[in-house]
Amino acid sequence: MKKLYFLSCLFSLVCCNDAFSQKFTLDAALSYPFPTQLTSCPAYSEIAWAVNLRGLRNIYVAAGPDYKPRKLTSYITDDGQEITSLSISADGKAVVYVRGGDHSSSEGNVAVNPAFDPMGTKVQVWSMLFAGGEPKLLGEGDLPVLSPKNDQVAFIKNGQVMLAPVNGATPAKMLFETHGMCNALEWSPDGSKLAFVSNRKDHAFVGIFTGVDKPIQWIAPAFSRDASPRWSPDGSKVAFIRTPGLGGTPDSVLVRKHQPWAIWEADVTSGKASMIWKAPETLAGSVPTTDGGVNLNWAADNRIVFLSYHDGWPHLYSISATGGQPLLLTPGAFMAEQIKLSPDKKFVLFSANTGAEKQDIDRRHLARVPVDKATVEMLSAGTGIETYPVMADKASTVAFLSSTGQQPLLPALTTIKKNKITLLGKDLIPENFPEVNYT
Repeated sequence: MKKLYFLSCLFSLVCCNDAFSQKFTLDAALSYPFPTQLTSCPAYSEIAWAVNLRGLRNIYVAAGPDYKPRKLTSYITDDGQEITSLSISADGKAVVYVRGGDHSSSEGNVAVNPAFDPMGTKVQVWSMLFAGGEPKLLGEGDLPVLSPKNDQVAFIKNGQVMLAPVNGATPAKMLFETHGMCNALEWSPDGSKLAFVSNRKDHAFVGIFTGVDKPIQWIAPAFSRDASPRWSPDGSKVAFIRTPGLGGTPDSVLVRKHQPWAIWEADVTSGKASMIWKAPETLAGSVPTTDGGVNLNWAADNRIVFLSYHDGWPHLYSISATGGQPLLLTPGAFMAEQIKLSPDKKFVLFSANTGAEKQDIDRRHLARVPVDKATVEMLSAGTGIETYPVMADKASTVAFLSSTGQQPLLPALTTIKKNKITLLGKDLIPENFPEVNYT
């Protein structure tokens, strides 16, 4: 979406200003690198991101303290194969990603073949050492999740859960078999259990896999659609989102009506579950459809953080895991997006269309807020746009994507309290790109 917006702005400049348009070609205007999938490993001060440069999609990495970008993969063909689900293992040694597919397709993720390869294309999970080397194919599939033990990767293939060693030493195998289509994989903090969602079309269950010698545990199964399982820090409980089942004929997507939802919490040992909060029964109180949906997270101090639209803006809230009144963390006439917990789970990082200037309603700046206090702290300001923040280290360095009216989207760094932006990968911008007043 950001790239389409940037292209439309460039097209308008070319078409509406003849004097300016003569200074560069359309090819030059379309030659800039486009970064996505920014991710990090705060414990080892590492970041990674994907770059589409003239159709060549590759992964770049950088490590502190200098964070000098380094090209990790070497894909040299413009074959239309996306790079998605990028992540770094908790020990900082491995990078895992998906290559292939069309994740924005209305038909769901499907393999694409714009280069008309006679052998066709596949959606595949790969791993690679952060230090470099050859990529290792883990298997066909999508949506990989690294184990906290750093040794295995779980992912989805044809609606079933697969498991492969992160080094690709042995072929991936089906972890278990169940009815429905599985998604939303979530390892327990110690890596001993795997939560998932089994989608049965008109209803969905949250399940927990513990081992091949133990039955799958279904958490409070009902005729509802459950989603977004999130483990408590000690692994003893799971929070999840519950919406009503789709009994009868589903409403048209064009029909505007209240879509109810609630947050539930369950004890993994006993299986006992209870609702801790229900969204208001209003149109604005429907399931949020902004980036990440409900953005459910289990934070520090036994608080659960989520996003809700019920006051007219997509705002962040937190609530005790035992229930009670939710605390509005981000009051004001702005929306919170691209939400990430800090490594210590005490703060929420996000981007917001707010700031000191009136025009900030049309921009995005970085912000953070404690999970237990409504004290929003802006981490960036000015006339640019800053989005998709992640903690690059455990203390104060934030990585994000930055752009201005002249500068294309680039990875960047800032530190909490300083608001100074350092751009990464500026050397990838071609010399003939039409930048103005760019420093």
